[in-house]
Amino acid sequence: MLKRSFTVFFLLLVCSLMVFAQNKVVLKPIGSTYISKSGHAPEFTVVRNTKGTTTVQNKIAPPPMKFNNVQGTLDTLSYRDSYGTVDNWNTNFVTYGGDVEICWFEAPADLTIKAIGATFSSNGAADAGDDVQGSFKIYKVGNGITADDLSNVGPAARKQGTFVNSSASLGYVAFEDESDGSGYINSGNLAAFPFAEDIWSDVGFGYPLTPATSPSTDPVLEMVATMEFGFEPTLLRGEIFGVVFKNENPDLGNTAQQIGIWSYAISGNPSPYSWKFYATGRTTGDSSTAYWYSREYIWGMAAVVDLTGDRPPVIANVTSLGTTLSNADREVSATITDDNPSGSTAGGVTAATLQWSTDGGTTWNDVAMSNTGDVYSGMVPGQAAGANVSYRIVATDDNTNSSTSPPNSYKIFIKVNDVLFLYNTGDYTTNTAKRLYIGSGNDPDNSYIINPVKNDVWLASDGTSEAADVMSLYNYVVEVSGSFPDADFSDAVKAYLAAATAGNTRNYFLSAQDYGCYITGDCSNITFAAGDFQYDYLGVGTLGPQDLPGAIVGLTGVSGDPLSGWAADYATTNSVGYYYDPSYELGFTSYIDALTPTSGATATFMSDGQVVGVRNEGDNWKTGFITFDYAASNFRSDTSAAGHDDAGYAWGITVGNQALAFLEWAGYVVDVKPVKGATPTAYSLRQNYPNPFNPTTLINYSIPNAGNVVLSVYDVLGSKVTDLVNTFQQAGSFNVTWDGTNQYGTKVTSGTYFYQLKTDNGFVETKKMILLK
Repeated sequence: MLKRSFTVFFLLLVCSLMVFAQNKVVLKPIGSTYISKSGHAPEFTVVRNTKGTTTVQNKIAPPPMKFNNVQGTLDTLSYRDSYGTVDNWNTNFVTYGGDVEICWFEAPADLTIKAIGATFSSNGAADAGDDVQGSFKIYKVGNGITADDLSNVGPAARKQGTFVNSSASLGYVAFEDESDGSGYINSGNLAAFPFAEDIWSDVGFGYPLTPATSPSTDPVLEMVATMEFGFEPTLLRGEIFGVVFKNENPDLGNTAQQIGIWSYAISGNPSPYSWKFYATGRTTGDSSTAYWYSREYIWGMAAVVDLTGDRPPVIANVTSLGTTLSNADREVSATITDDNPSGSTAGGVTAATLQWSTDGGTTWNDVAMSNTGDVYSGMVPGQAAGANVSYRIVATDDNTNSSTSPPNSYKIFIKVNDVLFLYNTGDYTTNTAKRLYIGSGNDPDNSYIINPVKNDVWLASDGTSEAADVMSLYNYVVEVSGSFPDADFSDAVKAYLAAATAGNTRNYFLSAQDYGCYITGDCSNITFAAGDFQYDYLGVGTLGPQDLPGAIVGLTGVSGDPLSGWAADYATTNSVGYYYDPSYELGFTSYIDALTPTSGATATFMSDGQVVGVRNEGDNWKTGFITFDYAASNFRSDTSAAGHDDAGYAWGITVGNQALAFLEWAGYVVDVKPVKGATPTAYSLRQNYPNPFNPTTLINYSIPNAGNVVLSVYDVLGSKVTDLVNTFQQAGSFNVTWDGTNQYGTKVTSGTYFYQLKTDNGFVETKKMILLK
């Protein structure tokens, strides 16, 4: 029996970097990022950094807690030091009643676990005033499963297995000691269930707590001392254990009773993938998904340990190298320390090696590192343009224990295409950003935006120091800053445009909401003068008023204008309005700004009588600037209705490619010009968006002639699930939303489905889509 409930809090050590704000958004799958389209209860939310509060870089350190009987060295096992920054640990991955999450750790030395905990992001039960608890346990990995096995179950979410118990909600439970003894139903890529032995609980019951939450930008670990059960579990070096958290809400699947943990999205093997058991199914109510899944995330859990055996060297502060133009050698440094808590030897690093690879890690080349104190450094040899370089550090101590840092990578920049895409935010992965804003190049079906443009990419994380040199390789540069800019490229762009000549024209387009707030730091109106980049090149005299009101902001293009005419024509032809709607389209808050153009510049977009877009040109250069994110725009006939219920709805980037409109005005030549607002000339069925999806997806198709149209959904066995369209339609382009229900309005299970377009003139086309939980 428990005598008392006791939880201990400690703050993660932080150092302040910049100022932003938090906006919670509900998201859904789009590439490796997620975008919201409905009010369906999500599995996770993301807190986006915008403006107004402090963004911090955090590091977990031994906590200010008092532990008895410390035999060696106190340390905290966590993945936060090795993966991402606090900006990336912002996924609120939730559990509902009965769900279980596990984050595993490999013992770096013989150790005693003194405390375990997590950074909790949400607690719907507590918010509602209910005393619904979660619980902690610790399981040891067994059945011959190794850390290498657990690190290579990805890179995507994978269904692993489950245990049978007929009295459970869907007949399945998380652990063997809860089951009927019939064994593990293995559907995964491991030989057996990893988490085999309960090593810390109260006769099978976890330690109860009602989690307190903290913001992602100031996370707090809520810790439970293992002595609360009267003993502290021990492990030998190399053994693996999992910190287990369960949502103990008895109302299984009640989405209001969620408990979330701040988590980090990962991709690529090897990675420390965390696991989740879905008590009511990853597809709600579907027993075939009431399984363990290894997820492409790391839960924000940690363990305070007393290291009692010799551990290998600790490698920290490894230099992070970004993309470069340079072919010169590059220095990598790290802080490497070693202690031997057992006292068997004095401890010390005997060797440190920098390893580098240009074949994805198949072959590693060694460079001996030199040191000054605990700081070791070595040089990666210069590589040819286009090379992708991976590097890591291997350190050995005086007891022949060795450790290896997680691999980092960079590339030597090489120009391949005629357009440079400068992605100046961390909102999405590079691949997703290309699909949204400019196109993924050779594969139109892999782009969300219409008429994709081949491009090369430079990221904010690649830095500004070489940006002007990189841009100088191109005649066309498109910069997108998403929800908020990460870096200031204005000096580099100014230098780039200033060097334009008749034989080397230069052109630059910028799409950036909250640009003024980024420049001023306090979001005040700002007036530019001759000599300023914004005045001379962007054609902006004054930026402000800033942050125009409204979650959905009306936009008006100028008919005949080369940058905005496409939007004006589509709106007129289809009797719809054009809107900036980032909350619906991309999941962040609108911070669109007004501006006053200089006398020589031309307004392109308006909002309620105020200018929100401008183009400018000079000797041998052209620029365009809009104060909104064009991938977050849409056409609507009824803004009071959800987009999928609005007959006039169309996502802006499926109608026009704003980047391409600028490029064509600047002289860029494409093979086929898009026809804006015209009647389609051919039948077409586009890939659904998003895909994979949950709970809704949008399907777009075009018919050049009036006729009977049938759009149907089929399962993998060829059985019809439902008809989305079965009627006579005039020529045109149409959007249809499928909400994952069959003809009777019942939710279907997750899996692969096919949608097929048929017309009465014999046209038939079929495409595949995937419904996720």
